[in-house]
Amino acid sequence: MRKGTKISRSKATLEHIEWLANQRSRVQDLSLAHYRLLTASKDRSKKRLQLRFLGLVFSLCRAVFLVERTSSNQRLDEAAHKHSKDFLQLLVRDNIINYPQDKGTRRWSGGYYLNNAFFRIRDLWSDLNPPDPSSVETDGKANHRIVMHILDNGDASGYDRRDLFDAALFLAETIFQKLSKWTTQSDEIAE
Repeated sequence: MRKGTKISRSKATLEHIEWLANQRSRVQDLSLAHYRLLTASKDRSKKRLQLRFLGLVFSLCRAVFLVERTSSNQRLDEAAHKHSKDFLQLLVRDNIINYPQDKGTRRWSGGYYLNNAFFRIRDLWSDLNPPDPSSVETDGKANHRIVMHILDNGDASGYDRRDLFDAALFLAETIFQKLSKWTTQSDEIAE
């Protein structure tokens, strides 16, 4: 091993751990805020949207631990293919998937949870009528081009998975603000 290689790996690991801790905290904060909203809301007509939002939050809760920097789409595709076979074998053989199995097959399972989040984001975005996507100001962590790409067609190929996660989390927070405002106004009218 060349001198200095270990240090750069350590820095990369530390950088990833710092990213993970920050993003996990944001997802947990979003989960708690959603829990408060879900339990306090009296308006039954908004429950369906709130339940769909729960699917988005759950996908992000799982994905945050499974995404990592991706340097090559070809390598990611090859690893995802291998991990998909491993995942399916575990599912068929053991009929159970928990965190250790997700982590062991993260190149496939991480992509699954991210894609599920994108699907739910586009679905909720169209129902809640938030601002025009081109006018959305990102928070500095989410790349505006990726945000627009997710909302337009959801095809995530060619982007780094952590950047995709950052964009998905930003959009989830934006959707939650709209959902929260809409639900709160609805509850006030009902009283």
